[in-house]
Amino acid sequence: MPIGWIDFSKSDRDKVNSILDMLGEKATLDELGIAPIRDGFADIFFPGTTTIQTRAKYFFLVPYELRDIELSKLAESNNLMGLLRKSEHDTGKALYEQDPSEHSGVIGRRILRNNGNNWVKRTPAEIYWAGLRRYDIFRNNISLTEYLQYVAAQKRNKENILSMGNRNDKKEERDDADAGDVPYARFWNLPDTAYLGKEEWRKTLSMKLDKEEGSFLKRQIHMTCPDSMMDYLLQNNLSDVLQGCDYFQDLEKCKYHFPDSMRQDYEMALNFSNFVYLLRILYNRICRQETYEQAEIAWKEKENNIIEYSSALDIDGIFTRLSLLKQGRNKWLYNFLKNCQQALLHEQIEKAEDEITKREVWLKGEARSRTVNKLPGDILDWFTGGELDYRYGNAKTIMNDIFESEAE
Repeated sequence: MPIGWIDFSKSDRDKVNSILDMLGEKATLDELGIAPIRDGFADIFFPGTTTIQTRAKYFFLVPYELRDIELSKLAESNNLMGLLRKSEHDTGKALYEQDPSEHSGVIGRRILRNNGNNWVKRTPAEIYWAGLRRYDIFRNNISLTEYLQYVAAQKRNKENILSMGNRNDKKEERDDADAGDVPYARFWNLPDTAYLGKEEWRKTLSMKLDKEEGSFLKRQIHMTCPDSMMDYLLQNNLSDVLQGCDYFQDLEKCKYHFPDSMRQDYEMALNFSNFVYLLRILYNRICRQETYEQAEIAWKEKENNIIEYSSALDIDGIFTRLSLLKQGRNKWLYNFLKNCQQALLHEQIEKAEDEITKREVWLKGEARSRTVNKLPGDILDWFTGGELDYRYGNAKTIMNDIFESEAE
């Protein structure tokens, strides 16, 4: 029987989509259900980021476009959403024409390349909305849809005031014309000279941050996320650390930079990543009808680390640090990790594989389980990801954008 949810409103859909964004690393599915831990550490290290953010500039492009909409003459919320999509599409086209390369970070690049008239299902505003709130750039906890509905209501209120008011006196006409304006300062917190006025910012459109934008974003991250690894790297100007660390695991060689509490979190998260990678290799081994060479090679590389990785894993410490209660769905995650840890500590590989199979069936049901319904040999895809990145790759790009703005 098909299963889904009833979509009551665009606001509800926004919230569900935001949750789905947080559920997985880019292009991977969480087959083993370890998202509460992965995302918990990601939020400690790199708050305000998601796996589908691309460049820091969108923390400004989105407010600029929404401020334009606040100044528009359209009143209906549906029209405002359409206006936003058109504005973001136009911005995407302009940025793509400047730099069509894969590394440009332009959202919707593939669509713009193949068909310039189509646009993404998830707009930059939807992708960056949670981050804008987290960094106190948007100063309210409402959703994007709720914000646009409020703007539309304010515009309708202004129209009603104008239609009822006496505008014979020039002073009254001026006062009435201002009545019902959307209170810009109530929502948006931006540098004084960042927003140049309706459509004016497009004249200097660039994916790079200018000095003022970079300084402002760095300051906002410091004010709202002062204990994060992201803030520590920015405030200590450790751009050299970023250049030498392509992956989260690479931070091991420079963790001496971090204060004790941050280093402890890093080591706990790294140990979890190492252990989960063992489980992911096993998962890819057991969900195949035939021997899967990529998984066999990966297992061979890590075979001598099984006891080391299993011994280093502090499951109770992780649950305490992330305030995860050992009840409900998290109880089953806790038991799964404990059982797999004990199995691998005693090198009982088949027992660990059995735990992985039971875990996937519990999460997805037997009919959808790859460990039960084995994949044919011609499917060579790697499933459920590798070592955990904790959104480091996305955060690194944003931090590099800030560092580059300071160098100009």
